[in-house]
Amino acid sequence: IPNNKELVSILPLEFIINEEEVVIDPKNIKGNKLGVKTVIVAAPKSTVHSIIKCFEKLNIEIVDITFGSIGDYYTFKSPSLDEQIGAIINLGEDTTTISIFNKGIITNTEVLEIGGANVDNDISFIYKVTKSDAKFLKEKLALAHRRYADPSETEVVGTKLGENLRINQYEVTEIVMSRLLEILNLAKKQINLLTKKEISYIIITGG
Repeated sequence: IPNNKELVSILPLEFIINEEEVVIDPKNIKGNKLGVKTVIVAAPKSTVHSIIKCFEKLNIEIVDITFGSIGDYYTFKSPSLDEQIGAIINLGEDTTTISIFNKGIITNTEVLEIGGANVDNDISFIYKVTKSDAKFLKEKLALAHRRYADPSETEVVGTKLGENLRINQYEVTEIVMSRLLEILNLAKKQINLLTKKEISYIIITGG
């Protein structure tokens, strides 16, 4: 591992008993020698150590570190996913993470500096409302696709100009959908850059 990297996770692929027998799970097997074939996951030390320092200041002891993408995979893990190549897109507040998994093992990942906060900014700018009201409209009124939106569903919010504005679900959904399409198209491009192999699934998740 390079000096500027920190070991984050070790993901075992298979175990070798007595340099002969290859098994996935070596528990309860007798042998004189145990070997392992693994994927080693590393991250920049600067990123890892800054997070560790934050927790140490709170008197919280860190026992282990892993990537959020690995946690995402284990949320959806199944025997069929463990046999396929796929992608997980995690749409967060400020960033969107795209990760490639090959038979349950993370092989590549990339972070885009775009997320849910950009949707809030769009709504805030177009309707001249505060960020908190924009987030309220996104979470309580808007949908991800205009196909399901109902123009008769409305919410009244106050603008920065001191006016009361009635906003319907179809209009605000168009704003949200436009930004989501941009994010997902960027994610699609990243998937094509991260792997040349044919993928069997895409999972979209987020906070």
